[in-house]
Amino acid sequence: MVEEAATAIRNRILELSLPPGRPISSAWLVDNLKLGRTPIREAVNRLAAEGLVHVEPNQSIRVHPLDLDEINQLIEALRVAERISGFYCDFDDDGLLDDVVRMQGEQRKAAREHRYLEASYWNASFRSRIAATSRNHHLIAFHQRTTNHARRLSCLVYAMEARDAAHYRRQLKLLENIHAGLGEAIASRDRERLMNVLAEHVAILRTRLAWSLRSSGVGELPLSA
Repeated sequence: MVEEAATAIRNRILELSLPPGRPISSAWLVDNLKLGRTPIREAVNRLAAEGLVHVEPNQSIRVHPLDLDEINQLIEALRVAERISGFYCDFDDDGLLDDVVRMQGEQRKAAREHRYLEASYWNASFRSRIAATSRNHHLIAFHQRTTNHARRLSCLVYAMEARDAAHYRRQLKLLENIHAGLGEAIASRDRERLMNVLAEHVAILRTRLAWSLRSSGVGELPLSA
């Protein structure tokens, strides 16, 4: 029940149905998730350890913010995490290429069908699969935490891009191209190319996010590419 509660709350945060910065009461979670206070409390503690919520001294709960400063820090952390992932990738890891290609396919399918939360899951999954080949649990944990937080950005970008059908189709085509480049880098065991493609993933996310913010009237991200 704790896992069920944590997954339900986490998904609502990642898909932004629980907006950044929103206060949440335990009573509201109990009423909406139809679970007991004990699993809810344990789930909140788990999400607090992941950095997705904050428990205030008065025991009130607040969703982690996603303002421009947080976005900039997250993009920079993601850039570092991806570079480390590529640098320590073990190309001899059994089934790596097949797993990555399969997960990328699941991401594209979910994106085409406008299942943004699932698309963000597969996006994080194939990246984490590469990071896991390092077999360094500290690096893996850093990568997983960073990519998990970035799922909120992915869901936001998908939802805002989908308002313009033609633009959304162009982004899906771009996704296919960047996925192909990653698979080729792994297949050819080209570490430098892998690191460059992973960096390009982050740069494209940033560009897409900037477009989404501009289209909503928020403005450009104050971060160099």
